[in-house]
Amino acid sequence: MGRPLSVANWTPRRSSPPLPLGTATFETAQRRHPDHRRRWITLVDGADHQLDRIQHEAARRDVKFDIVVDFVHVLE
Repeated sequence: MGRPLSVANWTPRRSSPPLPLGTATFETAQRRHPDHRRRWITLVDGADHQLDRIQHEAARRDVKFDIVVDFVHVLE
């Protein structure tokens, strides 16, 4: 398996407008990659509300993506 050609990650800054994390993240991803030619991947800590929010945003925007769960947080 080869290395990714490039990685664009984004996390909101405290000075960002108070949008829900899922909304802000998807808006940024859509702006950066409007043609969806690359696979979208999201990293979550496994919290149910976080997964629900991200899946809701993906369904609303008709976007397919992969979820990577940070199991260290899940095990805690």
